[in-house]
Amino acid sequence: MSKLERIKEREQKQLAVLRKKAARPSYAAYPIVIFVVAILIHIVDEIASLIGNNIKSSMVEEFFVRGQGVTFNEGLSTLAALGIVSLPIMLLAAFYKPLSDKYGRKPFLVINTMGMAVGMLISMFAKTFPVYFAGTLISTFFIAHDMQVIYILEIAPPDKRARWYGISKAIGTLGFVLVPLMRQAFMGDDPTRWRLVYLVPIIMTIVFSLLALILAKESDVFLKDRISILEKPYEQRIEESRLAIDQKKADRNKSGIIAALKYILKNRQLRWIVIVVALYYVTGMGLTSYYEPIMYAAQMSTENITKALFMYGFMFAAILFIAGFIADRFGRKATVVLFGTLSLALFGMFVFAAYKGWNPYLVGAFYGLYIGSFWQGGDYLSIMLTESTPTSMRTSAMSAMFIPLLFAGILSMIYMTIALRLTSIHNAILYIAVPGILLAMVLCLFKIKETKGADLTTIGREDEITSI
Repeated sequence: MSKLERIKEREQKQLAVLRKKAARPSYAAYPIVIFVVAILIHIVDEIASLIGNNIKSSMVEEFFVRGQGVTFNEGLSTLAALGIVSLPIMLLAAFYKPLSDKYGRKPFLVINTMGMAVGMLISMFAKTFPVYFAGTLISTFFIAHDMQVIYILEIAPPDKRARWYGISKAIGTLGFVLVPLMRQAFMGDDPTRWRLVYLVPIIMTIVFSLLALILAKESDVFLKDRISILEKPYEQRIEESRLAIDQKKADRNKSGIIAALKYILKNRQLRWIVIVVALYYVTGMGLTSYYEPIMYAAQMSTENITKALFMYGFMFAAILFIAGFIADRFGRKATVVLFGTLSLALFGMFVFAAYKGWNPYLVGAFYGLYIGSFWQGGDYLSIMLTESTPTSMRTSAMSAMFIPLLFAGILSMIYMTIALRLTSIHNAILYIAVPGILLAMVLCLFKIKETKGADLTTIGREDEITSI
């Protein structure tokens, strides 16, 4: 059998499977079921994303200060330098994520959730830093995909998409309160017991992965789009790819990161979104990673740090809930600019409160508000990318963002590695975050078109976004 015959046979088998899935009737309560599943996976995604940052000072003390005899800031600096190692993992993830554009959303929803559990399990039992770091890399790889977000965006009505996303993630974020609860239950005022904080989140992640396997159906948007592509004869698709005058239409029949990169480079809207996303995250990522060490450096006790961490889930959930309504009422651009700018001001308040010895719950409130604001700025940039990309390459385009982020991220980590040895943690962050985020907000305001109310089923067809 020739290679062409094998490809056509494989595609026909997939087409038959997808048609069967599309023909299955859906029960009335399914939207509620998938909404709940997405919320549960949001919970463990947030926990897996942030749990390492919430025990960072304890881990640095054990593996670097006591283990290697260096200062706390030198340990953080070394950790920042080692973060460069994680960037090739993110590049690998960029080639892995587009597979869901070809094989479906559900398999990767299950696999990614289970992968988070495996990574946390390795970190929990690590006796040396290399093993702990390996677990972190595995978790990072699977956290990056956010397949539950794709589910929400593809099932929500266009005029309520941001609202659905905001509500689901707001409720899911409240689950992060589990981390300070575990700190309080297992650590108390003893930072050496940090490993036990992982235990309950690991169990939850495994259970929720199994729930997704049993309860989630394949996305209807994916089924419709993939079936429409596979129903067209393979030779016709190849010919269109070679000869079509409208290259954008031809690119709809492709998936994968290379096709997505070509599409982004030709599309003015997507090009500017990727530039702004790269600038925003590269210069602002320090805001998300060093809040617990900042409280430690401000000489807050382990117990008071735990109290402060309790506020994160509530403040973040409030920001998420409000942002969804703002984005649907005033647009995505207004949401990005508002919360991106707020993140800087609130970070300044967090640092001031920590060093002035204010009530730990108030310190935690500022922490939750600035982190929530920063992520909402970034999340709605990602939503704008999603609302500007055809279904057949939606996750491919999201993956393509990792390539510019990879190279810019290396520069960011090199900066933090040097800056942490020269100044305080918060100053190292502010020196790069203030100019970088403000510039990103200006570019978002003047270079990116609004995507509020976009119809995800027509993007890439008759209503293609103007490109150069």
